[in-house]
Amino acid sequence: MVYFEERFGKCDFDWLLKMLENKKSIEIKPCIIRYVHGGNLSLNPEYRRIDFYYSLLTLDRYGDSASSAMKKFCGSRARYHYLMGEMKKARHYFLQSNITLKTIAYMITSYSKYLSNFVKRNFRIFG
Repeated sequence: MVYFEERFGKCDFDWLLKMLENKKSIEIKPCIIRYVHGGNLSLNPEYRRIDFYYSLLTLDRYGDSASSAMKKFCGSRARYHYLMGEMKKARHYFLQSNITLKTIAYMITSYSKYLSNFVKRNFRIFG
């Protein structure tokens, strides 16, 4: 029997992986537009901390096969810290994420308050 996660009150990735185990599946990206403003739960520091912790607990069970998902979680955590102006933490998580041209651009602009503010005003950080 597969149980749903109740401790954190969110989608249980372990439950989802167990449901899809040994079945053919694909990753489907959401077809939505996300608006981020000061009142969004995704900007709440405690929510983000619990979300990341929960993700790590889930992935820990899958070892090396979860490294791609771990990099995505780290990239999301890095963008959160970037958006909140916590550049040292952002750089830490960017280095653990997928290194792309976009990641490198975030890293470079994180050393300049002027450039990072320009990026935050003119680009979608979560998108």
